[in-house]
Amino acid sequence: MIKSTILKSLRHMGLALTTCTMLGIAMSQAAVALKYSVTDIGTLGGSSSRAYGINDSGQVVGVSSLRDTDPPKAFAWDSTNGIQALPSATPNFSTQAYGINNNGLVVGYEFSDAGDPQAILWNINNRKINGQLLGFLDDTESDLLKSVAYAINDNGLVVGASASLPDKKLHAVLWNTTNVSQKNAQAILNTDKFGSVAYGINNNGQVVVSSGGGFQALILDTRTGVSQSLLSLRGNCEPYGINNKAQVAGFCRTGDTTFVGAQWNSPKDVQSLGGNLSIAYGINDNGQVVGSINNGQRAFLWENGVASDLNNNIDTNSGWILKEARAINNRGQIAGTGQINGQTHAFLLTPQPARSKN
Repeated sequence: MIKSTILKSLRHMGLALTTCTMLGIAMSQAAVALKYSVTDIGTLGGSSSRAYGINDSGQVVGVSSLRDTDPPKAFAWDSTNGIQALPSATPNFSTQAYGINNNGLVVGYEFSDAGDPQAILWNINNRKINGQLLGFLDDTESDLLKSVAYAINDNGLVVGASASLPDKKLHAVLWNTTNVSQKNAQAILNTDKFGSVAYGINNNGQVVVSSGGGFQALILDTRTGVSQSLLSLRGNCEPYGINNKAQVAGFCRTGDTTFVGAQWNSPKDVQSLGGNLSIAYGINDNGQVVGSINNGQRAFLWENGVASDLNNNIDTNSGWILKEARAINNRGQIAGTGQINGQTHAFLLTPQPARSKN
């Protein structure tokens, strides 16, 4: 039961959806004046990679395949060192990185021998330090040693989920990386009957949480413990990203198999990003939102009420098909995943200066 709950959480962040239906969304080629250069993040030796996080220095994190016989590994990339593997806390375990802060601290998880995820922390500015496992809510039973970490703010606070008694479900947690220990995971909801996952945190300690087994979207202030429900567009919502102005990006279900990207400017102020198969993953302090449309087939940027297909804002001869934009920093750089030469690769988009009309 607990493993299926964790896998559901991981699928939500990977969103392994297979049905391809064209969106009923008006995409504007002229909506975004900026053009972008595309950087191929590459791989760790295998055929694929995916990007999930970026900081304001343009450092990108995600996961990459190695050789066919090796488990996938978390990576960190920067323009100086290129792509580098992040070591697991336990040798030869598979790892995945989701979030990175402006101090070079990275969070994600590794899979144990039993196939269970365990939250992990790396410091990529000190590569001599191996990955360090974060603590659990409850370590009294072996089947409770399951946790995931999705985001970290610049103060070193990490959010994700960890299993606990008596229900053995995942519950949203907070870790303080200045005091990492086996039991330093803190539950952040007072009532959490059906389980929860925290997906994002800003520098003010405000957290976005999917609660009630995915039936309720919340924003919670860790300084006061006060939580507020996020208004739904129609069905159940999932909040993924939050910026320092407490604006939130995510999606709401509109039917059994349909969903639409959403942005919350406050808990009671929600707006649709358009279409019925769009998802918003990240939002920066400028209110720019990134995500995917057409069931993860096209990467988009949403700004000032208009969604723009990012494929229309790169060189048409680049060879890229940008499929999913996962994170955007305050410089407007975007990390995501696309296809190049028939392979799935992580990419970095960097805004280019406007050309003179002279």
